[in-house]
Amino acid sequence: MRCDGSSLVASSVQDPDLLEQIFGSNALKAGLAAVTVFATLAKYIKESGQRRREASAISRRFQLEGSIPFLVIVRFPAIIHQIVAITTLILSILEIGFLADQYANQGRILSIMPPPVDTISSFIASWFVGLIMLAGAFYLFFELRTLESFLAWFVGLVPSSRQTLGWANAKWQITSDKDDRRILAPSKGEIEAAASRLIGEIVASSANTSLALRPAGLDNETAANILYFGHVFEAYRSAQGDRYSAWTDFYAALGQVALEPHRPFSAKSLKAWPQTKSFLSVMLEANEKLAADVQIPNDTGLEVAIEGALATLRRRWKSDARNISRGILGYPSYDIALQNSQYFVRATGMRRQFAKLFILWGLEPGAKRPAIFRIPFNGKMLIRYLDDEVLRAQGDHFDLESEPVEICFETVQREVVEHAFDLLTRTKDPTRSEWRAQEKARTEVHNIDWKWWIFYRVDTQAYYDARNHNSPGWKIEANREVVRA
Repeated sequence: MRCDGSSLVASSVQDPDLLEQIFGSNALKAGLAAVTVFATLAKYIKESGQRRREASAISRRFQLEGSIPFLVIVRFPAIIHQIVAITTLILSILEIGFLADQYANQGRILSIMPPPVDTISSFIASWFVGLIMLAGAFYLFFELRTLESFLAWFVGLVPSSRQTLGWANAKWQITSDKDDRRILAPSKGEIEAAASRLIGEIVASSANTSLALRPAGLDNETAANILYFGHVFEAYRSAQGDRYSAWTDFYAALGQVALEPHRPFSAKSLKAWPQTKSFLSVMLEANEKLAADVQIPNDTGLEVAIEGALATLRRRWKSDARNISRGILGYPSYDIALQNSQYFVRATGMRRQFAKLFILWGLEPGAKRPAIFRIPFNGKMLIRYLDDEVLRAQGDHFDLESEPVEICFETVQREVVEHAFDLLTRTKDPTRSEWRAQEKARTEVHNIDWKWWIFYRVDTQAYYDARNHNSPGWKIEANREVVRA
């Protein structure tokens, strides 16, 4: 007797016990659960293995293998997830085997196994549901990259680990969007080429009028106050998008004003300065010594900025900008000057420039300083390094406001200036050796840190070199992104 599909469906509907027997079967439920678990585990194992291989390939290609932050944040979680996935799969297979033996053979196979197998069986049976739930939590963490995000946060609490190429590039790699997994990594050969080129340009060029040199004949107190107000002016012009570059003449002119009989930049004069009179009028006196195209403008916005800075200098630092470098214990340091500069200039780059020049000008001869100053970030310099492949890029767009971009840029620029110093130290070329001797004598006369001076010269040369560079491969968009052209 034949039975077609329609009659089977009808009989099933008429007999609800049959449906209950089919879908209420524990064996069927266990089978469906097993299929679901194995499918998920297979996906977990495959994707965690793929993630581990990708992390390994990126670390080899961009020389990040020795980076502990990159290893901890990117590679270590991928290995952990793969171990969890494989372990859970093995436990699941063993549990199914044990259950099958109990169901089909009343445990006869297990009974002839060695005692450790029985112990393992009991453990798995007791904790299997909990282990599966734990593995499920790890799989959720895998999909959301929770472990990687936590490790990035934890490792980033240590400044020396955070300010590394490994941490910066790891931040991009742990994003869920593949298009956002960018890389910025230095090329050792191109770093050497860039350092050599910059040294050659510095030695061959005439005097650089863009250097912010300390005016002659000033005591440290007056020089510190000139540097203070000079950076308020520079921050204002920078915010206006103005490319003012005559800093040597600018500070020299302010120095001449400072030497006038009434000593307007001394702490005593600043304390007594009348509130009814604008201090910008003092700075405008420098225009008599400046060329027409680099004059200090009599702008209302600049006047307000100068008045605000004067009030801050009086209130916080007793009208003496040298106190900016002093902390609670009273010992001067570069780091404290960098931190306190936030109270009168907002831009991070401008604050770094102020702290750098504070040390180079010798305003506090005994101030504690690091081996190298923090390098101000610049988008044009980043583009120049991308074009020259000093920085190798994986990705087509980079946010200039993002911390990883700034870290990668500062790291590679630090390597450039340090390598340039090394080249200049070891050179035997007559022209470069003569220039080195002249500059060293100059720094000794003015008590300037020789290493910092060369770092400053190279960094400044790189900045002005990049300003005149027309990039064929990258451009800066209005939204502050560097985009591959």
